[in-house]
Amino acid sequence: MRFPSCSRIEQHDHEWAQLVYATQGTLAVETLTKHWLLPPYRCLWVPAQVKHSVETIGATAMHTLFLRPDCAQAIGDTICIRDVSPLLRELILEATRLEMLDDAIPYQAACLYLLLAQLNEAQALQLALPLPRDPRACRVVERTLRSLDEKETLAELARGTGASARTIERLFRAEAGVSFGRWRQQARLHHAVKRLSEGCDVTNVALECGYEGTSAFIVMFRRSLGKTPGQYFQ
Repeated sequence: MRFPSCSRIEQHDHEWAQLVYATQGTLAVETLTKHWLLPPYRCLWVPAQVKHSVETIGATAMHTLFLRPDCAQAIGDTICIRDVSPLLRELILEATRLEMLDDAIPYQAACLYLLLAQLNEAQALQLALPLPRDPRACRVVERTLRSLDEKETLAELARGTGASARTIERLFRAEAGVSFGRWRQQARLHHAVKRLSEGCDVTNVALECGYEGTSAFIVMFRRSLGKTPGQYFQ
């Protein structure tokens, strides 16, 4: 399936779990509580009946599989992005070529078994950006995302929201599950993956994320995703 840049699929869900594998472009996926970015050559696991919307960043090509409930049960009921091994990639491509896997055909049953085993073992990637729900914390989110290159303190960002820095910190921990500092770092990583997938230079992306040089940015990127930007998008 191919989509032009800035295509949007409004919020929806599926009766069966969905596996999306992107080979070109980046997908921005949103639920009510989190944002995800699916870069090329990774896969997105969406459990059944999870409402989500999708927007393409750049021209996008992707493969989609739907898994029946008894197959999906072992993978989990949480939406996530996972790494794709060479074997898992080939199994996804073969499954989409066949269009439907029939358990009664030994070859297709073996493909399904291996696909599920590989998917179950695939590493989950930290590309989710959790979002608080409280309007005061949401205003801090908006201000932070508008200026990821700034080094404003939480007290400065909280001014005019009707809450103190301490209250905002408490809201982030309670509703987003992380401290504000950890959330801002994840927001910068999110932005970096998006910009790098668009072909932007590492130095410019580092500056956009508030880093004075590339070294510290690359360390953060590798600590979060296990690879340098160059390795990740190779």
